[in-house]
Amino acid sequence: MVAIARYLNVTLVVPELDKTSFWADPSEFQGIFDADHFITSLRDEIRILKKLPPRLKRRVERGNVYSMPPISWSDISYYHKQILPLIQKYKIVHLNKTDARLANNGLPSDIQKLRCRKLQGRGSGRVDKNERKDGLCPLTPEEIALTLRALDIDSNIQIYIAAGEIDGGERRMASMAAAYPNLNHSSQMATLDYLVSLESDIFVPTYDGNMAKVVEGHRSDNFF
Repeated sequence: MVAIARYLNVTLVVPELDKTSFWADPSEFQGIFDADHFITSLRDEIRILKKLPPRLKRRVERGNVYSMPPISWSDISYYHKQILPLIQKYKIVHLNKTDARLANNGLPSDIQKLRCRKLQGRGSGRVDKNERKDGLCPLTPEEIALTLRALDIDSNIQIYIAAGEIDGGERRMASMAAAYPNLNHSSQMATLDYLVSLESDIFVPTYDGNMAKVVEGHRSDNFF
């Protein structure tokens, strides 16, 4: 619903959890997730309210609100053509049972990125800090640049980034590009990434994923 609200440029109210369909759990959204973090982490993307303003809340309490379940796995055009006119007409639309309501494919890239962001729960900040402290998080471009400098790697070396799109884009890569300007980035298949990683003089994995393990094993077998 975050991605849909962003696409339609409408205000989202903190979700209401279904308490009756599967189990009798009285928990509220705020009791499970950090609502303040949810709102502030998305403040540059969409406007989110913890609750409706009093005037609109009274409409809901009187039952004077349009409520409907969106069609499952609809593409984004469904919400633009069918749901947005309802919002413009009724001002408030209650979309109930909103699990799995947006198709996975054919989304604008900015909406897909937003849709894939994690909703972090209570204490996640502390967990993230502990994991990073223990070396369990992928290295950032800034950390990679510092590591290469510490290893006295020549700044003119050709660096090939065998990965998908970097989170944060050029902004996050700025320090890396300043320290090591000869950067190359794959936009082709994983096979090319693998071959370049395998044959490189130096291979630096930023996280211990399957590809890193396979490349390291292959390089060890080839006595790199």
